[in-house]
Amino acid sequence: MFKSNGKTYKYHRKGVLSDYPYIRAGKNCVIIPAYAFQHLINFFKTGKNPAHRWSIKGDWKAVYYMDQKDVPEKVAAKAVEELIDRTIVGKGAESATLFTELKRATKKTTNSEYVKYLIDNAERIISQEWFAKAMPFSQKLTEFKKAVQELK
Repeated sequence: MFKSNGKTYKYHRKGVLSDYPYIRAGKNCVIIPAYAFQHLINFFKTGKNPAHRWSIKGDWKAVYYMDQKDVPEKVAAKAVEELIDRTIVGKGAESATLFTELKRATKKTTNSEYVKYLIDNAERIISQEWFAKAMPFSQKLTEFKKAVQELK
């Protein structure tokens, strides 16, 4: 975001798909894991989004296709890597990516509550079906899981 004084400000605002890997198959089209489908439907029915508190649902229509689609492992790996890159922990100037914080926490002793918070966030990603499917095809996902195991 740019202000009139020319300074750049960065902040993270969670979106509807922030907690899920997805593949953008085209304009206004995403491929998501089956377990994320209900979350997306709820958003389009209610307008409730982590970033906004609308009092009235937006004026939109959505078409859903619940097809089983074989997602190649390398494509799933890229989607999960992007999920890891966009998972932010902390707030304001203290915010950083989850992976950066996991690596930092493994190098030095950190507040045990914070470590638990990091592990909980990482476990949400590791437990997802696409992560297990894609990990053998991604060095980054392997390193991510290793960093979590080192913290445990």
